[in-house]
Amino acid sequence: MIELLDLSPWVAQLQAQCPSFDGRVFKTLPDDELTIDLYDSPVAFVYVDGDQSDDNRNKNGTVRQIMTVNIAVEVVIRRSSTDRLHESAVELIRDYRAEVFNALIAWQPTGAIKPVQHVAGKLQKKEPKLLKWIDTFTTDSVINSV
Repeated sequence: MIELLDLSPWVAQLQAQCPSFDGRVFKTLPDDELTIDLYDSPVAFVYVDGDQSDDNRNKNGTVRQIMTVNIAVEVVIRRSSTDRLHESAVELIRDYRAEVFNALIAWQPTGAIKPVQHVAGKLQKKEPKLLKWIDTFTTDSVINSV
């Protein structure tokens, strides 16, 4: 049986290591409409942002592949109505990203064969009521057939 990377350990790691989120870290499917409306600020959503596998390697009847998985951590914060110059939002995003980085960089999730590393980060959405930032992380796991 082939097992794919489970996001539950990622969520648990972020919940344990990111006190600013106060447990508001959820695994989900990527969606442009991820919102903070149901949660206190900040909130983080974790999802698989893609993967890529190496060629099959056949050894003694078992097929083995290395799979590189990209995991996105989307941080959503509610913006203040007085945040005209965006200064407080900049500081908050920086602080929340630092917590996420400290929780994930060099951490090795169950089933992974190398520690997590950061790939990229970008501002996803800037609206009067909310701000979304996405950081993408990567790690490798092994797919074995039996």
